[in-house]
Amino acid sequence: MVDVHNQWSLSPEVIHAFTQGDCWRLAEELHRLTGYSLVAVGFEQEEEENLPLDQRCWMHVLNQCPDGTLLDVMGVHDSDSALEYWAQEYGALINVNTADSQEWADLTQEAERSFPAFDVTHVAHRVLSAYQDSQEIAC
Repeated sequence: MVDVHNQWSLSPEVIHAFTQGDCWRLAEELHRLTGYSLVAVGFEQEEEENLPLDQRCWMHVLNQCPDGTLLDVMGVHDSDSALEYWAQEYGALINVNTADSQEWADLTQEAERSFPAFDVTHVAHRVLSAYQDSQEIAC
């Protein structure tokens, strides 16, 4: 996992807001800006495989970048590291699922943000800028 507090200069309060309640809103904004698909990380038991999103227990939402990596307020992750982090955090095996856009819209259209004081567009631009800078350095 990337420590974006040090690398991307985001405050601990911003990281907390977008990992403990408003990750879905940041993922939506990054999708709006980039077209990167939404990926939901959640508990997946065999009997839940075909349940709609609103009936599943999901823990975090990220965006899938064109190279297959996952992007959120904490940094860039491969699928395994994202799963490992959230599994350690919640003590359960979890899986990554791409969120269907209409089903996602139905689920979130009336949801309230947990931390409305943070400007999600500003945070999304900072995350996206840091991601793009990291891609240029890697090349």
